[in-house]
Amino acid sequence: HYAEVKVLSLPKYAQEEAEIPPVIIQQPGNVIAESGQTICLQVVAQGSESLKYEWFKDAKLMEGNMTGTLIVRDAKRGESNGMYTCRVSNSYGNVISEFASVTVSVPLRVTLRSEYQEVAVGKEARLTVRHNFTQRCTFEWFFNGQAMSPQPSGSEIVIRNAGKYYCVVSDKSGRCVQSNTSCLKIIDPPQITTPSLSRTVQLGEVITIGVDAAGADPMYYQWFKDGQPVARTPDSHCLYHLGPISLDNAGRYECEISDRVGQRTRAEVAQIVVTAEGPFLVGTPCVFPMYSADSLSSSSTDNSVTTTLQQKESHPVPFKNHPPQQEDTTEEVRPTDADISELGSGDDSSVLSSVSIDYPQMSVSSQEPKDCLGPYQSCFDPVIVDKLEDQEVVVGNELILSCRAQGTPTLYYQWLFNGEPCSDKTSNNTLKIAQATIQHCGRYSCKVENSKGQVSTADIAVTVKDLKPRFTHLPKPEIETPIGQLLVLPCDIVGEQPINIQWKKNGEVISGSSELCFTILELQESDTGDYTCVISNRHGTVESRSTHVQVNSGMTL
Repeated sequence: HYAEVKVLSLPKYAQEEAEIPPVIIQQPGNVIAESGQTICLQVVAQGSESLKYEWFKDAKLMEGNMTGTLIVRDAKRGESNGMYTCRVSNSYGNVISEFASVTVSVPLRVTLRSEYQEVAVGKEARLTVRHNFTQRCTFEWFFNGQAMSPQPSGSEIVIRNAGKYYCVVSDKSGRCVQSNTSCLKIIDPPQITTPSLSRTVQLGEVITIGVDAAGADPMYYQWFKDGQPVARTPDSHCLYHLGPISLDNAGRYECEISDRVGQRTRAEVAQIVVTAEGPFLVGTPCVFPMYSADSLSSSSTDNSVTTTLQQKESHPVPFKNHPPQQEDTTEEVRPTDADISELGSGDDSSVLSSVSIDYPQMSVSSQEPKDCLGPYQSCFDPVIVDKLEDQEVVVGNELILSCRAQGTPTLYYQWLFNGEPCSDKTSNNTLKIAQATIQHCGRYSCKVENSKGQVSTADIAVTVKDLKPRFTHLPKPEIETPIGQLLVLPCDIVGEQPINIQWKKNGEVISGSSELCFTILELQESDTGDYTCVISNRHGTVESRSTHVQVNSGMTL
């Protein structure tokens, strides 16, 4: 930073007549800088004739053509440290300035070890700050932009609340540095939202049972039957397939869901009852008993069969001559004499009982039951598994929004921007914007639907940030000055580092002008022109307004 100094000169005719030794009217000041910065020491003096400036570092004369301003570029720790003074002389005497100390240190850095942490509900996390201060430091902690109260002490703290944290480290010399930001997220435990169902299924059927759950991805599903683990499925596989159904499949089914921070929840999903009814029979079902063929004796009438049975562990005997046919029409099916004769006859001393089975009229249909997934599966309304969260994105970067939902059959997603559709209905649950702009700021939501129903997410806010560098201070639009004077054009900027700096004159690049403070030690008439500063970082480039510098040959201050 430079202060404006008004230099009072004697009239030209008085300077020519008077014999005035040099007088220093502005002393150099002490400087504390970091490695790589530019150091500027300045002396302002008056006196007769041309003044000669000589700079000394630790009492040793520095080489080079010297002026009232000493600029040390790319300062180095140790090499640039020292005590500086300037001797100003003319034909009538000399004067030595006060000493100015220059201290160059390594750049101060303060960092939090973890930029993002996740913990389960009721758990805690730790934040540790690292720094390279050499003096004794104090630590001030902030939560969501506000100083924490009560203020924790030390370089390590325990945190339990979700939000953003950072630390400001300072020493007794007044230097202070802010750390990076660390975010803590509390992960809610997974929840099972599906009520327990009782379901009766038939031998040979293929079924699917499912669970709706809410929680943080990835989630893992462990299935249990009658308290014993039976299957473990990865993220998003919330469906468990069973079939062809046997009597062993009957029982109580539970699902245990765990998340990435170790939280678990478990609930009953279904009670499965298995019957021997055929899945394709329409009307009054025919229950064919599970007995072996060699234990049957039979006689037939028109519509009934009387059999003597010996109960054994075996499979049902099918209608061999009339298997269920997948046809476009329905037909009556009755057991024939051939069906019964093949069962055999004979006496058995171990007969337990006689059963009379009356076969009513029935029909076989080739049409599947009206089910949205086919004859063996169930449908589920769409359920949003993870709620969407607000997002921040930088201009020019890719914006990705993803909605995780579950349900059967196929889900279709449509995204809305400020309440209006901004995408087509597709089975893709992700909205991608290749290059975000300020126009993409707004409220987003997603509508999910299938043949069973629809559901919409809550609105989220998307903020698009412009991280291009910008100017916070610029030199005056017009500067008029005489020949031989010092010109300083200072700028202040903010933005994501690193920021490249380049000065221009009349639109042409000035070689070697990569400092925020542009300096010309002795102005000439040829330095008249329009000066601009161009700053850039990885997010973009900005050029300042111009400053017109007018250098006059006969002008005095």
